[in-house]
Amino acid sequence: MPGVRASLGFLRPGQLFEGNQEVDGGQQEVPYKVDVRVLGVSFEEGTVCGSLELSGIPSMTIPINTFWEGEIIDNRNNFFFTKQWGANDCIDLGHWSLFSQFQPLRSDVKATGGKGLNLDELDCIFMRWKEVQFIDKRPLHAGLTIAGFYYMCLDRTSGQLEGFYFDPVSVPFQRMLLQASMEDCFGFQSGAYDLR
Repeated sequence: MPGVRASLGFLRPGQLFEGNQEVDGGQQEVPYKVDVRVLGVSFEEGTVCGSLELSGIPSMTIPINTFWEGEIIDNRNNFFFTKQWGANDCIDLGHWSLFSQFQPLRSDVKATGGKGLNLDELDCIFMRWKEVQFIDKRPLHAGLTIAGFYYMCLDRTSGQLEGFYFDPVSVPFQRMLLQASMEDCFGFQSGAYDLR
């Protein structure tokens, strides 16, 4: 049953998001360039998938490409509490709380998991993305891993996509900040209208 979400132009197959991921390099934060391409979306099943390209990694001369699968937090198929990938309710609540859009929901999510909330009416879409494989050779020497996952929040109106990576053995709270690109778009597009 497609709801309000199905009319959003920013979360659709082919959409490109561009930006950076900040990783604490010890002395200073090191920004990596990130390009994300959405390859598939099913609002009925609450799923999304795509590819992620990371470049600018100090020890790597070529970009790293991964394929990811995601869950749209819709309170029908997927909920705020992860229950996998090493996350528990406390970790989930801590990461979701990093998003300003989550603050009005925090007490409901803490008390009931937010299961009674109508998320279709929000100005954002919350998701979890899990990288499942390297598309290119596995970059063993760079110390990169895909063991963790991203907590994501897409602003329906502006196309800004923010995320935080969680992996119990990696640097905490790696922040990704991306913006929807108008590449390959013809016509006018916004979170409310899509004219082609």
